[in-house]
Amino acid sequence: MTLDDLAAIIRKAQLATLAKEVPRPQAWTYELKWDGYRILAFKAADGVRLMSRRHQDWTGEFPQVARAVGRLFTTECVLDGEVCAIGPNGLPSFQLLEDVLEVQAEAA
Repeated sequence: MTLDDLAAIIRKAQLATLAKEVPRPQAWTYELKWDGYRILAFKAADGVRLMSRRHQDWTGEFPQVARAVGRLFTTECVLDGEVCAIGPNGLPSFQLLEDVLEVQAEAA
């Protein structure tokens, strides 16, 4: 399977789905918002790709994450997560993440 094959499978799962009614309270699940960028990491025989929900390639913006995914002991996988920058206080900081991306862009 290639990176494009994996991305095609996942693409529809990322879209919001219109419902006729609100789910019952026991059916609700949630996750904490870490104040970063939601990224899908794809690993296949032809490499690693980091994609946004809008299908933008972010591999170049997060090379350390791409390298870490590439070192995983599996030949194929899809990881759904959030890329964050953790500040000195131990909390995620969107501004710090933006600063890191800006410095990387200036260095390129």
